[in-house]
Amino acid sequence: MLYKLYPWLFGAMLCGLTFCGRSDDTTVSGAAALTILYTANINGNIDNCMCGDPPLGGMDHIASYIQGKRQKGAVLYIEGGDALNSYDYPQLNDATRRIYGIIQPDVWAPGDQEFIQGTAYARSLFKEHASAIIAGNWHVKGDTGLPAFKIVQKNGWRIGLASYMEPTLPETRTNRDILFDPQKFDRINREMKSVPLSILIYHGAVDDVKQLINRFSDWDIILLSHYQQQTVFQNGHTLVVCPGSDGEYITEMVLTPHEGRPTPDIQVKQIPVTTDLPADEVIHDIIKTYQPG
Repeated sequence: MLYKLYPWLFGAMLCGLTFCGRSDDTTVSGAAALTILYTANINGNIDNCMCGDPPLGGMDHIASYIQGKRQKGAVLYIEGGDALNSYDYPQLNDATRRIYGIIQPDVWAPGDQEFIQGTAYARSLFKEHASAIIAGNWHVKGDTGLPAFKIVQKNGWRIGLASYMEPTLPETRTNRDILFDPQKFDRINREMKSVPLSILIYHGAVDDVKQLINRFSDWDIILLSHYQQQTVFQNGHTLVVCPGSDGEYITEMVLTPHEGRPTPDIQVKQIPVTTDLPADEVIHDIIKTYQPG
C-alpha cells in the first residue's frame, strides 16, 4: 500500500491523504531524504505462521528488510511496543528479546506487554536498550530514570520523539509498577514546540488518540501501538499510522525536504512481510531453535 502526502498543499482535498503540517514550522535547511521504519504489536510472533494468503510475518524477514534499508541510506527505526507476547511464555519472550538485541531499534517506546515477565525483567530489557527507550507520561515504580523523550539529529533532520501510554487501558490500570505523570507529558508538549518535526508513539485505542489530538494539536506524526489494525489517516494536520499486528507489515515513511516549504513531503508505504523478503540467517536460527520440533 502506498500513500503520498504533500504538506505544502495546505487545505487541498485529496481524499484525506494530504499531510498539511504545522503552519508555524521553520524550514529544514540542509536535510536529505530520511527513511523512518516503524514496527509495533509484534506480540512475540517471531516466525511466519505460513497461514493466510499470502502468509505474512517473521522477524527474520523484518530484520533483513531493516538491515537492507540501513545499508542503502539514512534510517530511523522505531519500535512502538508490545514486542513481547501478552502471556508469560519465558522461552518465547527470551527469543524475542534476543532478536531485538540484534536488530537494535533507534527508538523503543515500551508497551504494557514488555512487563509480562515481571518488572525486574522489564527493567533489564530497558537497560539493554538504554539509548533507545523513551517513557513519555509514565515511569517504573522506584525508577524515574527512563528518558521522557529524544531529540534525534539524522541526515540533517531534527526530530523530536516521545511516547504516551494510555492510563485507562485495562492492562495499564492493573499493573501497579507503571506509574503515570500527566504533568510530565505536558512538559514534553512544550519541549516539542521547538523542533521542526515531532513524532508521538501512542499506546492506546484509536478513539482515544483522536481525543488526544484535540488536547495536543501540535504533533506532526502519531504512530499507533496496542491498536491492532493497519491504518493510515489524517486528523487535522496530524498523520496517524499503524502497521497492524503480529509483524505482518512494516510502516515505511520517506521524508523528503523542500526548500521554502514548512514541512517535508512524506511518502508512506505499508510493506507486507512476505516470504519473498530475504531472511536474516542469525535470527532465522533463533526462531528455529525456539520452535518445538
